Amino acid sequence: MINAAIIGTGVGLKHLQAIEGYRKSKVKVICENNLKKLNKLKKLYPKIRFVKNYKDILKVESNINLISIASYDDNHFEQLVWFIKERKDIIVEKPMVVSIKNLNQIKRLVSKYKVNIISNLVLREVDFLK
Repeated sequence: MINAAIIGTGVGLKHLQAIEGYRKSKVKVICENNLKKLNKLKKLYPKIRFVKNYKDILKVESNINLISIASYDDNHFEQLVWFIKERKDIIVEKPMVVSIKNLNQIKRLVSKYKVNIISNLVLREVDFLK
C-alpha cells in the first residue's frame, strides 16, 4: 500500500489525482501553508489530514511512505534533504534543485539512505539525431 503526503496544492492537486487514481494508494496528508487554500481543501477532502509545515507530516501520519513535493522551487532542496533522511521515497516537481551543488548533495544522500526519487522533466529542446 502506498500512503502518500503532498506538499503544495498548486500543481500538487494533480499529484493528488494521480496518486488517488492508482490502485492501492491513498493520499493521507496534505501540507499547505496558505490558510485560505487550507480551509477550502479541508472541506473538499474531509478524510485527508492537513498540516501547515512539512515537518509535521510524519507527526500526524507515521505510515507515510511516499512524499510528493510540489512546493515552490526554492523549497525543494530543504524538503528533499528532510525526507531522504526520513527514508521516504519522493516525487518532486521540476526543478528538483536549483544548483549543481545541491544536486550533488542529494545524490550523496540518496546513495547513503537508499531512497527513490523521481521528477517530471520537460523535454523542451531535444534533438535525438545529434
